[in-house]
Amino acid sequence: MAEKPFIRPTAYLKRLDVELKKIQKDNEISYDDLEDIIDDFFSIMKEFIEDPRMPKVQITNFGTFKPSLGKINFDIRRGIYKYRAGHLEKQFLIERIQRLWPIRNRIILEKSGVRTWHEWKHKKLEPIGSKNDKKQDQKASDGTL
Repeated sequence: MAEKPFIRPTAYLKRLDVELKKIQKDNEISYDDLEDIIDDFFSIMKEFIEDPRMPKVQITNFGTFKPSLGKINFDIRRGIYKYRAGHLEKQFLIERIQRLWPIRNRIILEKSGVRTWHEWKHKKLEPIGSKNDKKQDQKASDGTL
């Protein structure tokens, strides 16, 4: 097995050192394996939270991370304000709105009770409302997915 490169322990692991050693002793697991488990968990959570489609991420006994319509609208309005004031380039504003608008529309649909997440695990990381999603939705409705 290839040797794992040295990675500096992150701050949250340093603060949890006493608890991690107790868990290690109680469960007879090596400290390195325990660190790997925790690091893997948070790296996967980071991938979900940074997903451009902004999914709702719920962690049991911890909390829920989800985009809100108000924050999306505020971000769009703030971009338009900064563009009008000359602090933002037009192309950057266009890309921001193109990225946020499908998410905004998805949140509006979800508030009205429409299910919009159709088999996310089968989709590539593209914003909701892209051409790929329309093809996937068509396949799902045809039963060919």
